[in-house]
Amino acid sequence: KFERNEIDILAGISVKDEMPANAEFADKPFGSETCCIYKKLGDSSIKLGYASGLIGKKVGVIRDSKEKKHLRTYMKSTGLFYDLVEYSDLDEMRDGLDQGEIDVFAAEDMEVCGIDDIVPCISIGNDDYYVCVSTKKRTILRELNDADSKLREDEPYYLEKLFSRYYQSVLTNSVQSEEEIAWLLVHDELKIG
Repeated sequence: KFERNEIDILAGISVKDEMPANAEFADKPFGSETCCIYKKLGDSSIKLGYASGLIGKKVGVIRDSKEKKHLRTYMKSTGLFYDLVEYSDLDEMRDGLDQGEIDVFAAEDMEVCGIDDIVPCISIGNDDYYVCVSTKKRTILRELNDADSKLREDEPYYLEKLFSRYYQSVLTNSVQSEEEIAWLLVHDELKIG
């Protein structure tokens, strides 16, 4: 629809994605998405942040995806290579994790919102996301950039507030360490002052 000029603005476009020929990016990103390796909640065989814990594990990844590119780059940077199992989509990969075909999988944080029984264990990359506007609507782009600049000045944590409000399940999983999860399972009351 964008290519046919039926719409003027696209949101959530990564610089690494193919940008339509008749589009221009906003000056600054409107968000960032982190790509992580996720494991089952309670799996203590892989420690948070330790790439060596993946040695001998099967890592699920979606075929021809950004996540696969991030994973390959991560493996080259660490010098550790894992057994990759490719899937056609997230649901199929999720089933593979449940059935024990894979031990972990690579996904972007926004893709796994709402999946309660997984936890990110290793961050392997991120992508900034932009709004792009039709080249026929440069006035909109100029107004968008001006409004964004003013918003960032007036309320510098606006995007973080939105993320926190609408993606709490991701934030909850990502801030709890294995030790914190184990402690919470044992203690039924927590007093915060």
